[in-house]
Amino acid sequence: MVLLNNLHFTYLSEAVGKKHRSNATSIVMGVSRSLGYALGPVFAAALVYVDFHMGELTIDKRNNPGFFVALLCVGQLVAVSWSFPREGSKLMDKNKTNERRLPSTSEAASEDKSKREKVMHLLTLSWFVVAVISCPLLICAWELSTTKLLQGAFNWSIQSSALLIGGIILCPIVPLLLTGKLTYRFSDAFI
Repeated sequence: MVLLNNLHFTYLSEAVGKKHRSNATSIVMGVSRSLGYALGPVFAAALVYVDFHMGELTIDKRNNPGFFVALLCVGQLVAVSWSFPREGSKLMDKNKTNERRLPSTSEAASEDKSKREKVMHLLTLSWFVVAVISCPLLICAWELSTTKLLQGAFNWSIQSSALLIGGIILCPIVPLLLTGKLTYRFSDAFI
């Protein structure tokens, strides 16, 4: 899923002009992510009375939103894979043409100097992977612990606590849309 996420951002940055890039990225990344995280609690409120068994698998009020959102994610993966352009990235073609030519002696000397750069590049990539994995885990953990707190300490119903958490998660949509529109007036560096 992380690879698919990076592919569509690469395609988005290449396909959309500089003027529209920040707005499109905020819509694709921020709005869709907030909607995705809000779907679980919203479906928890809507599907609270759905209970059924399939062999040893039990789907009840505690896990049916997760199963439903997982099915939506599979559908999204299929839809994005189906509709993703087949021509691929322009950057990938550029890297392939650079790899085909033989390095000169000055380039071989610069490769020795760039070991520090390679290490920094690997550290940056590993930090990116950790951030991409840990942020969704922390958001989901917050959702679960807040739901447990609201239901246990304050005796809220499943629907009420799920709708409150879903509403809180939807809050970043408005600032993201406003910031995306603000980039038409100011440059990204200024913002």
